[in-house]
Amino acid sequence: MGICVTRNTDYTCMYLPTRVLPIGVKIYQLITINLSFIRFVAF
Repeated sequence: MGICVTRNTDYTCMYLPTRVLPIGVKIYQLITINLSFIRFVAF
């Protein structure tokens, strides 16, 4: 449950719970960076 904004290859997610926001953003960025890297390598 969150709002995700894509800017070029940079992914930023803002989750509704503000106390989980920093950790959620970092984890989501790590996951998206890995996925985009794998996707980039795949193609």
